[in-house]
Amino acid sequence: MMVSRVYQATAGLMTALLVLGTAGCAAPKPADQRTQRVEQAMTAASDQLLSQRTGDHWATVQYFYSQDDPHAYGATACHVLLLNHLGITPESRDLSIEYLLETQGTDGDWGNADANLAGVLALRQAGPVKYAEVIARGEAYIAEHGQSPSDCLLHTQMFYALSGEYSWAAIMDPAEYGLDIEGLETKFDQLPEWTVYQFFATQLLRFSTQAELTDRDREQADDMVEYLLAGQQLDGSWMSATTFTSDVVLALHEARGMQDSESQIDRMDEAIAKGVAFMCDDRQCPDGYVSLYNIEVTESAIALRALLESGMDPEEPAIRDGADWLMRCKFPCGGWGFTAATAPHNDAEDSGFCMAVLSVTDPDYAARQADFLVDEQSKDGGWAPFSKDLGPFSMKYYEFKDKELAHHAAETYFIDPSVPEISAHALTGLGMVGYGPDDEVVQNAEEYFKAVQFEDGKWYSYWWTGYVYGTSQVLSSLKDAGLDLDQPYVQGAVDWLLEHQHPDGGWGEDERVIRDPEWAGRGPSNTMHTAVAIIALLDVGERPDSPAVTAGIDYLIESQRPDGGWDDDNQLSMYGDPYSNIVVSNAYALWALSVYEHAVQEQ
Repeated sequence: MMVSRVYQATAGLMTALLVLGTAGCAAPKPADQRTQRVEQAMTAASDQLLSQRTGDHWATVQYFYSQDDPHAYGATACHVLLLNHLGITPESRDLSIEYLLETQGTDGDWGNADANLAGVLALRQAGPVKYAEVIARGEAYIAEHGQSPSDCLLHTQMFYALSGEYSWAAIMDPAEYGLDIEGLETKFDQLPEWTVYQFFATQLLRFSTQAELTDRDREQADDMVEYLLAGQQLDGSWMSATTFTSDVVLALHEARGMQDSESQIDRMDEAIAKGVAFMCDDRQCPDGYVSLYNIEVTESAIALRALLESGMDPEEPAIRDGADWLMRCKFPCGGWGFTAATAPHNDAEDSGFCMAVLSVTDPDYAARQADFLVDEQSKDGGWAPFSKDLGPFSMKYYEFKDKELAHHAAETYFIDPSVPEISAHALTGLGMVGYGPDDEVVQNAEEYFKAVQFEDGKWYSYWWTGYVYGTSQVLSSLKDAGLDLDQPYVQGAVDWLLEHQHPDGGWGEDERVIRDPEWAGRGPSNTMHTAVAIIALLDVGERPDSPAVTAGIDYLIESQRPDGGWDDDNQLSMYGDPYSNIVVSNAYALWALSVYEHAVQEQ
């Protein structure tokens, strides 16, 4: 069992606090008092987590992105723009317009350039006279701050180009990347599928604005339409994402005029109708807000793992029903995706999450799913979000050596490299079904972690904000796979976590860390980061009575709400933008308290 050098080197509590960077923490509670409070907190947290279920699983799809994030306004405005353009579902459009009217700031700002430009264009098209006052405020703010479509996201730029207010030449062009529309299977086989969706949607929209099309253009258009139609999922979306779905629906609508076949037009109309239904029925909330993503599989697996860690019987109805739901969500092609509807877009992270849960509830079934993760391991030993061996840059280069490239690649979804935190979840899944140090897949994963670890000991996280989460997940995965924890690289990660604990006992990172590594480990403490840090430290052998662990546990107990939950934290990131999920925060807090309780009992 590993105990940190920091802890071993301290003889007294005050010295430990100074070394750990936790000087100024409130005096720790007596052990028996803390144990009692932990039990009470666990009971309340478990009840709260169970109350958040939607039937047999967890699905906080409606407000997956924080409403306070400007992208909530931008996505909603683009929903209005799409329905304006299609000329359908006025009820849904008007509902989202009301949301935009209620959320504009008194100075005309919706939060950022993308939201502002999309909001103003949406209202101009919907009712230039009716909404004149709101439009004027927005336009004044845009002019004062020098904002333009060039500052916007791709889908907003598309609508400005269609309206004649932006040049198609300035929008994503395959030629910029040395790619050709011809030969889809050979030219685009090294790009993520969602990138191809956006390339093709953009190109179809370009074609739709041209006065004449050559025979070659029409052939390319036909190929692109077929590719897009084939990519629509059972729920009517593309990748279960509002933005991708909106872009493709818009492109298919405009491409209808390029078709001579009535049967093909009928197929396109059917796909458009399903895509619109997905956005109006599945992504629009009662107040008109349009959410971007749904991670029902992810949050359900994490919630179930937390309840199992708390000691809940695997045959309790909530666990049994949830495990059965997860098994129904597995794709025939192998693995799981972040929602039940993303087939065939399975991913390593969610497959690892699900296998960890099912290794307890249905161990034989879970073990049979391991081949997917073994096969998806990249040549570098890691696992990527969706694709295998895709992406010319290492994570270190991609994220930090060239920030302009990193930002551009993230926004265009251009590469899909291996990522430490996703690799950690994949390794945990394999470890939980019996893979260990003697297995090549585990050995390769460990070499990957060593290769991408930063000199100060930390690891980066892609989907989940920053470094505290990434470092914590890698440490826990090493334990889950039975690897030797008494190695220098492991100790370096432990020390990095200890050095970045805050004076209030918690851990946290400001969302600016997504693009600026100078914020690593810095920012207000929050529930999720504190919880995962505690879990990781205990997983690698930190004593439950160490100053770092007790201060962290006290932070969680004291920040718990009376109803058993914790305040929602913006501690996840999607391509560089923060969002929040309260189920995940609550589940990790319960998980941390549970691991602490087990460690105290074993001590």
